[in-house]
This record gives sequence, C-alpha cells and structure tokens, in this order.
Amino acid sequence: MMEELDLIDESRNFIALGKAAIKQATTTRYNMKVRPKDFDLGDLVLWREDVGNKNAREGKLAEN
Repeated sequence: MMEELDLIDESRNFIALGKAAIKQATTTRYNMKVRPKDFDLGDLVLWREDVGNKNAREGKLAEN
C-alpha cells in the first residue's frame, strides 16, 4: 500500500509535465499564426468604435 502512495506522487508529477508540454505546444502553434505589427510614434491607426461598447439593448433588432 505504501508503494502505491509513492507511485501517486510520481504519476502526478508525470501528468503535470505532460500538461505543461501540451500547453507549451498549443501556445507555440497559436503564436505561429499571429503576424506582428510594428507601429511608430505618429503612425495613423484606425480605431473601431464598436468594439467593447456592447449594450444589451443594441443589436440587429435595435431601432434605428
């Protein structure tokens, strides 16, 4: 029984390492698709007004 308790700690460590490896691989794959954008001071940037300003009464059925 005591040997099984020792194996529990080892299996938890093994699982934690596996989860960390999966997370690292997922992050790497996601970051491969992201294109970096460099902006300099004074560059013109288009700001979207509708992002983040969601109101419950606004939507496709809201009055004009």
